[in-house]
Amino acid sequence: MTVFAGLPEEEFEIFFKQYVQGGSASATSQVISQWRVGIGWNATNAYSGMIGEAGQRIDGASIDMLLHGTSEASYTASAAIGINVATSLEQMIALNNASMTWYGTSAGMQLVARYMG
Repeated sequence: MTVFAGLPEEEFEIFFKQYVQGGSASATSQVISQWRVGIGWNATNAYSGMIGEAGQRIDGASIDMLLHGTSEASYTASAAIGINVATSLEQMIALNNASMTWYGTSAGMQLVARYMG
């Protein structure tokens, strides 16, 4: 998302929400699914501001579990002049004997920039 400010008077508030589902299907050992979402301010590979992170870790046998939720990240950009780019970032941190689904429709993810309240 590109934002533009003609005068460096106000901060930009950026929010990113992502619905993610991780689970296991009767794994015979340790189950790990962990994910992170964030905002890249003028970057496509580095987090700016507060990240959103969630996941599950289960030790045992014959486990069938589903964990789903919405992770949220936020960033407040200092007042600046010109064009800046806010990028939604997603990262799978760990996956062991599990599955993970990232929902990318408008109902599953949202990137918002707020300027002047």
